[in-house]
Amino acid sequence: MQQMFYVFINANLFNSKGLNAEFSPASERHSALRKKMKAEARQPKHQRPFNFHTRKVEYLQQQVIDLKKEHQSITHTLSDSEQTLARLKIENRKIHKQNIDWQQKIVELQSEYKQLRVKHDNIRNVMEQGQVFIREQASVRDQLDVEVNKLTQAAKVKQKEVIKLGEEIGKREAVLARLKELTNQAILPIQCMIKKFMMRFGSKGSSAENFYFNRVIDVFDDSLSPEYRDISIGITKALNDDKLESALIKKNKKLMKNSLDYTYK
Repeated sequence: MQQMFYVFINANLFNSKGLNAEFSPASERHSALRKKMKAEARQPKHQRPFNFHTRKVEYLQQQVIDLKKEHQSITHTLSDSEQTLARLKIENRKIHKQNIDWQQKIVELQSEYKQLRVKHDNIRNVMEQGQVFIREQASVRDQLDVEVNKLTQAAKVKQKEVIKLGEEIGKREAVLARLKELTNQAILPIQCMIKKFMMRFGSKGSSAENFYFNRVIDVFDDSLSPEYRDISIGITKALNDDKLESALIKKNKKLMKNSLDYTYK
């Protein structure tokens, strides 16, 4: 009877829709699960473990478990994010403080640059004065050359005194050569002194500062005229190098004393 029912319903309903109903085999009908389902069929629906309501409750309970796990994961992630945010806030404060420090350093460097610029201008003025002095010395030498030329022309005119004038010219040329030599010797020490000043200024604040300090003291000796020594002391004053200025003044007094002692002897 049941087999005929399945044949009829398949032919008139299921097969036209691509479905096919079959009678469960005996092994399935007599399985433990089927027996349990038949036994529970006599119970109310809310007590059956295989009804829709029970299955829905189990599904919802599983969803609650899954949501709890997801909530724990989100809570853990949120905690990590809060810790990361706290660290970022600390790092941001550090960066902000560093930025303030760098701005302060920039202001200090700008101030130091202005001071160095003033010192540079002072040194340039002193060097220009030294160059003017050197040109004046060169002018004196040129004037001596002009005088020698005049004497030479006068010697040609005075034929009778040619021998005597030749001797005089020879003497004057010797004097001129000596004056040139003395002029060069006089200029050389002050040029050397200015060079040492530039090295001293360039090494300011470095490990070589004391070395060039001693070099300046060494070249500041009696080979410099009193006028050149005064100019050298004036350069240290323009450079605001109080230590070097004090040392040169002290040595200058000693040189002057030695010079006086030698004169009296």
